[in-house]
Amino acid sequence: MLRREVGGLAWLVLSGASFVAMSSLMKLPTLDLPTFEVVFFRSTVACLVYLLVLKKCRTAIPRLLRSHRLIWRSLFGFASFGCYAACLANMRLSDVSGLFYTTPIWSFLLGLIVLKERPERLLVTALLLGFCGMLLVVRPSLQLATPWLLLAVLGAGLGSLATMSVRLLVVDEHPAAIAAGFMAWSTIMAAPLALMNWTWPSPPALTLLAAIGTFAAISQLSLTEGYRRARLVSGTAFDFVRLPMSVAVGIVAFGEQHGGTTFLGLALVAAGSILSVLGASGGRERARE
Repeated sequence: MLRREVGGLAWLVLSGASFVAMSSLMKLPTLDLPTFEVVFFRSTVACLVYLLVLKKCRTAIPRLLRSHRLIWRSLFGFASFGCYAACLANMRLSDVSGLFYTTPIWSFLLGLIVLKERPERLLVTALLLGFCGMLLVVRPSLQLATPWLLLAVLGAGLGSLATMSVRLLVVDEHPAAIAAGFMAWSTIMAAPLALMNWTWPSPPALTLLAAIGTFAAISQLSLTEGYRRARLVSGTAFDFVRLPMSVAVGIVAFGEQHGGTTFLGLALVAAGSILSVLGASGGRERARE
């Protein structure tokens, strides 16, 4: 059980890294396309990746498209990512990532209240350290007090509902099938919105869209596999590990400037991540006893 929980956290790290890579590509000037067109291509490419690489998805997708639980998961996830993509086009990458890191707070509460998971004290401490670290990195200010901030918070709340839905779905469904079904529904939902303001992408943009969809496929599959193995309270506390990745990409690729406060915040995130692993390990050991 211990190896299963820690293995789940490793899958969540891979999911976070893939998500940051996808988000970074979406910020490139070459990808000058309407938001929902990018979302449409992201989902379509991810679906193709699943269908080509994972045989199980070819038979599971038609069945899962009729699943009410998957429909709700897809609605929450699609709306959350729509908010994320819209904010990403109007805010710094690290700011958007930081604001969306209120998702672990809501997910933690959902795991506690709805799923009746009992978090260890170390996990609570880890969550608080990660959240405080995020605040030091983002440093909310009046400059951020815009409609985009409110949209980001809404997207974070929807994201937490999507994450909880994944945790419920993995009890009965294969992770690859859940990820593929979500992307299939996302394609269906994004299509009419993309067609309203369609712009034919250039060859360089098509290359970027293919990479975005591939990273999205990896991210969703890893996320689902991670929550098949780990509890929601464990995974959400570990979710802040994406923030250092986002900051690093922002500095290297986009020339974003950060001071000592940022690195203090990243140190807190690192400490919280270590405590998350220790807390998850301790919880599984006590459960086994």
